[in-house]
Amino acid sequence: MAERQILAALEITDHDVRLLVGEYHDTRVNVLRTEIVPMKAMDGFAIKNPSALSEAIKTAAKRASDAIGMQIKRVLVAIPSYRVMKNNIRISMGIDNYERKVKIEDLQALVRKGYTYPMPEDKALINWMPLKYYTNRIAFKRMPLDEPCDLLEAELDLYGADKFTSYDYARAVDAAGLEIVDVCLDIYAVAKEAALFELSVNKPVVVADIEHERTTLAILHNGRIEATKLLETGYGDWEAAMTKTYPISEEVAHKLIFQNADLSNHLPEDTPVHLWKNEDRTHQITERDLNDRLKPVIKEWADQLAYTAEDLFKMPSLSLVLTGAGAELDGLQDYFKMNYGVQATSYYPDTVGVRRSYWTCCLGLIYAFVDAYPLYRNKKTSVDIADAPKKKKKETNTEEDDAVTKKLKSFFQGK
Repeated sequence: MAERQILAALEITDHDVRLLVGEYHDTRVNVLRTEIVPMKAMDGFAIKNPSALSEAIKTAAKRASDAIGMQIKRVLVAIPSYRVMKNNIRISMGIDNYERKVKIEDLQALVRKGYTYPMPEDKALINWMPLKYYTNRIAFKRMPLDEPCDLLEAELDLYGADKFTSYDYARAVDAAGLEIVDVCLDIYAVAKEAALFELSVNKPVVVADIEHERTTLAILHNGRIEATKLLETGYGDWEAAMTKTYPISEEVAHKLIFQNADLSNHLPEDTPVHLWKNEDRTHQITERDLNDRLKPVIKEWADQLAYTAEDLFKMPSLSLVLTGAGAELDGLQDYFKMNYGVQATSYYPDTVGVRRSYWTCCLGLIYAFVDAYPLYRNKKTSVDIADAPKKKKKETNTEEDDAVTKKLKSFFQGK
């Protein structure tokens, strides 16, 4: 990949839009800007208010553009892991160049055969993952550049997701005035940043990405994503348990849970964590009250997770990795160890500027794109660095809806 490429990664969650702008250089991402724009445009992973979502995306992009002094024109986009289907294919082509050696153009042509592979009508191809390359039947994990070869082959995993959901997300980005550089399953991006493909080579891994209204699960083994599942429950249910019990807002409930609750083997005290007055009487929530109210709803959520991965939870070698905003609840990893006997960790990126679990997906979007970058012929990134200060183009709304659909369809069918 060319040096100093600036990439903007966009994740649309069930309650906000997250945008991370990073400069990839020397195998690392240097974070230039992050933006979080709250919005009420979603029902879980489904878009219920497209215009509100597009406005939130536009706001995030404008704020970030103003901050870095360059216009963000294109983004990497996370697609929800809904109705994911995996295909394993093997493709081949002859090498007919003068030297009979593998060149990057050969690899690009070979892999293109993979990511243009036909998908079912209700699926859009989102990720393609080369597993092995073969030159004259000799296997390579990495690209076999300049290897002698007459017959070049590759084994790929193709990951498709629900087409209508994927198109809806793409339309929202398009309506915000941004181009899409690449798309990636959100859980694939999480696995990429947290190095879960490598971790799962010798033991199974379950990853749980916890957001407000949903928890995305994936099972990884032998360095591959084997299955995904969306649970319609998240830390919003934890907040709801507090707001139904006490006269507090969702915002206050959120702060209490993530700043004062602790699910580890810790004896809560009767120390007040929240006070309010009503009819000249002072009321309080203590640390003990908070933990006692949370534990039943946490158990209900964790039981759903454990039931979904029931067979794996019985394996002593299993690793459970928690990510997303909900993973920042203190002691959540200890809760799984104590109650389910599962080795669990809460993942936090170690990149300066984004050391919060909820940035895992956005960072992973960049690393997933960088890995595949040499195999793309289209070398677009998120900004045009050489551009002088630009005049705003006049916005037009004359583009027909069927033209937009055609453009998005062509994107999903081929890079």
